[in-house]
This record gives sequence, C-alpha cells and structure tokens, in this order.
Amino acid sequence: MHSPPPPFQGCRALLAEDDEDVRIITSSYLEILGFEVDAVADGTTFLEAADHGRAGHDLLVVDIDLPGVSGCTAVEGLRAEGVDLPVLLVTGGSGPDATPPGPTEVLYKPYGLDDLSATLTAMIDQSLGLRNR
Repeated sequence: MHSPPPPFQGCRALLAEDDEDVRIITSSYLEILGFEVDAVADGTTFLEAADHGRAGHDLLVVDIDLPGVSGCTAVEGLRAEGVDLPVLLVTGGSGPDATPPGPTEVLYKPYGLDDLSATLTAMIDQSLGLRNR
C-alpha cells in the first residue's frame, strides 16, 4: 500500500531564519511536508532570494527578528512591490506590532512539525494560495 504524497509536494518555500539550528530544523520540517526549500540567514539575502516575487516560491517563511532588514520590513517591501505570496512570520517573542498586509500568519517559537503543518493547512483553508500540486 502506498502512502499519500506529502501535502505540499511540488511547492517551493523561501525560509529566512538567522538561528542556524532553527533554520536547519525548519528546513527539514518543510521538506517532510513536501516543500523544496531555499534557506537564508538574513533579511538582505532574503530580499535578494525573493527576487521581487519572480523566484518561483509558493510560500515565504520569515523570522521577524532578522539581521540586516527585519522580517516584517522585508515582507512590507515585497508587498509594496505587489508580491502577494503567503507569508508565515515566525517569532520567539511577542509577535509583530502589526502584521504586514496580504496573506500572513504568525507562528510562535518553539514549534514542532505538527504546529507548522497545522498552521500551513489553516493557511490553505483560508484560501491563501498554497495548493497541493
């Protein structure tokens, strides 16, 4: 008997997380869920990798407290350019003062695979653009 494919098979995620251990673990979680993952460690590199929304990502996972350009500032910049990709902001703190416009959710650290999966599934349920391909 075959097991079903991962729920996000064929989707690409851009992950921006400055803590190397969290970046590795989150990348692994996303890959288990079926994502192809591009991972970066700071806000400036995140913006370069996002390439104004032309890099083919289906999801942006962004730590709020990134060095260089903060996660919220980076997402706001992309939104101002018309990039409307779903965004999952992650934080170990109290969360953003304000959530950037567009399809955005917040996930609080520490989180596990089940937390990440449930949050991404809820994003789909809210029709934020991620689809099983």
